[in-house]
Amino acid sequence: MEFAVKIEIPSLLSYMTYLDPNAYIPGIKDLVHGYTNPYTEKVEISYFEKMERGKELSPHYEITRMLYCGRIMRRFRSIS
Repeated sequence: MEFAVKIEIPSLLSYMTYLDPNAYIPGIKDLVHGYTNPYTEKVEISYFEKMERGKELSPHYEITRMLYCGRIMRRFRSIS
C-alpha cells in the first residue's frame, strides 16, 4: 500500500525517548541477542540469558510468594 504523503523525522524516537537526538535505541535483534550500548558502554544481556536466570530464581520466587500469601491470609483470618 502506497501513501500519498510520507513524512520522515530523523532521530524522533531517540529524542522522544531520551531527549537526545543521538541516543542509541536498540532494535529487535539487539534485544534478543544482547548488545553493548555504544554511548554508555553498558552491556545488556540477551533474552536467552535472562530466561536462564529466571529459571534459576524461579524456586526462590515461588517460596517467597507462598510465604507472602500466607501472611496475607493470616491477616484476613484475624480480621474476620
